[in-house]
Amino acid sequence: MGGGGGGGGGGGDDDDNNNSTQLTAQCRAIKTYSTSGNLLDAAGRLQLKAGDKIRLAVGGSTNQGSITRARFKINSGNWQETTSTNSSGEFYYDYTIPSGGTNFSVQAQIYHSTEGWF
Repeated sequence: MGGGGGGGGGGGDDDDNNNSTQLTAQCRAIKTYSTSGNLLDAAGRLQLKAGDKIRLAVGGSTNQGSITRARFKINSGNWQETTSTNSSGEFYYDYTIPSGGTNFSVQAQIYHSTEGWF
């Protein structure tokens, strides 16, 4: 399974008298869990087969504002948005492995309350 990415952002100016803090935000790595919440390592992911249900998860952090949701895209499918979080505070999306393949491209983005999707 592949991973998603993220970026930072945010303004301010170069005025020496400006004490504002520059906004930083980060999207962390995509993780794969069983639906019971157990993190799947590489060996566990290799054992997945058609019909298995997995939980894709991604988290983020920011020093200003908040991360309010995430979305996942698998292969060339549509973005699937979620506000569901696990006990680690990561946003997750449950996905059933389809028949016909076990290689997937997974992208994830998180939504910052003022900066939008990244």
